[in-house]
Amino acid sequence: MTQDQTEDQTNQLLVYGRPGCPMVPPVRTYLDEAGIAYTYRDIRQDADAAVQLRQLANGFESVPTVVLPNGRVLVEPGVARLRQALKELDEAGSEMGDPGLGGTLKAGLSNPVYPVLLLIALALAVAIALASG
Repeated sequence: MTQDQTEDQTNQLLVYGRPGCPMVPPVRTYLDEAGIAYTYRDIRQDADAAVQLRQLANGFESVPTVVLPNGRVLVEPGVARLRQALKELDEAGSEMGDPGLGGTLKAGLSNPVYPVLLLIALALAVAIALASG
């Protein structure tokens, strides 16, 4: 990693992720909707990123992992936890700004688990209706 890359990463958020993880899209959607700049590092495409992630996450490839500009590391944060951490950064005088609630709902709904749960609930409701009728 070059000095420029290190300086760039200390000035903004760094998000480690990989394709297929259902927790990564809500975090990225939230940051995008809130207009917060971040660098995304795909650990499947970038071997150095995978090594760095394992150093941050006690040897695991836990994604998403978010590194805040102040160096705080959030391993597998949900949107609510990330939002709280950003709010604390803002209160500490960071230039990140409190993103507020913008994007929180959309970020939560971008998790692919929710449509599957909706289908299961619908199937269950139909099964109960057929069984009792």
